Amino acid sequence: MNENCMAKIEEVKENELSAAFPLFSQLNPTMKKETFRNNYERTKRLEYKLFKATVCESNGERVVRLIGYLFNEDLCIGRAMYVDVLVVDKNYRKKGVGKRLMDFAVSRLH
Repeated sequence: MNENCMAKIEEVKENELSAAFPLFSQLNPTMKKETFRNNYERTKRLEYKLFKATVCESNGERVVRLIGYLFNEDLCIGRAMYVDVLVVDKNYRKKGVGKRLMDFAVSRLH
C-alpha cells in the first residue's frame, strides 16, 4: 500500500456509490447494487454517514475502506454512535486501517 498516495477519509457522495459497492459486497456478497442504493437512500434521511478511504493504483483510485454510522441520543449515556458498516478490502487488512477508521468515527462523536 502506497501511504503517500492514500487519500484522506471522505464522505461518500451519492454519485460515488457505484465505486464503493465492490468493497461493500465483500461484507455482504448477496446484496445487489440496487438494494445497496435503496438502503443508502433510506438511511441518509436518518443522518447516516458513509465514509471512504482510497488508495492510488495504476488505473486510478480505488475505495479500500468504508465506515458507516449514525448518531443517536441514548437515554443512559446521551449522544451515542452506532457503527453498522466497517469493511476493509481483503488485500489491505491487518495494517491498522480498520482502527484508523474507528478512530476517525469516534473523533466525529465529540
